[in-house]
Amino acid sequence: MNWTKSAVADSCPSVSVTASGTPWPVTVTINYGAGCTGSDDIVRSGKILITQTGPRSQEGSVRTLTFDNFYFNGARLEGTYTVTNTGLNENNNVVFSVQLTGGKVTLADGRYYTYSFSREREYLAGFSTKYFWDDECLITGAGSGTGLNGLNYSYTITSALDWKAACRFIVSGSVKMEVEGYDPLILDYGDGTCDSYATLSQGDISKQIRLRFYHPRLLK
Repeated sequence: MNWTKSAVADSCPSVSVTASGTPWPVTVTINYGAGCTGSDDIVRSGKILITQTGPRSQEGSVRTLTFDNFYFNGARLEGTYTVTNTGLNENNNVVFSVQLTGGKVTLADGRYYTYSFSREREYLAGFSTKYFWDDECLITGAGSGTGLNGLNYSYTITSALDWKAACRFIVSGSVKMEVEGYDPLILDYGDGTCDSYATLSQGDISKQIRLRFYHPRLLK
């Protein structure tokens, strides 16, 4: 069975949904055309393509996101983002494997940086409810890439990151970050308190920093 359904919420973007099964798999095409400005004041163009092989709650289901000539405020985005429901772990919690391969951002002046990662997201709460704000996950994994300056970098989650949808910031856990030619940095998100503070350390030097919630309207 093949069917296609299109819907347009406003002029930015147009969205079409195509199913080639009963009803899975499903492909969603988000088309920004030659360029349009969203409610978040970001200019996007091109297409985002999302394919889902089955319901998100189904073990083994895979969601894949790719870009087709997609630009974000003048920067071109590339890569393949894949989320797989791997089922229950030994703690009887649902786990998702999250992979980004071939990630690349090319700026208008031709400079670019690359990135990739492999993570696991273990749901501690909220997975079986219809609400988003009660979700809580532990995130583990690592990533790497090349910066705008051509230097290689990598990061490793050394203590699982505790993410709560009700908080703007990760509430606990730590990440080790390494850049070619520099001493490693350790970012510690704290003891579980929902706040915007973290500790950044390099060698014997530590400093409390304040995290920023990146939303264009809030940064004006």
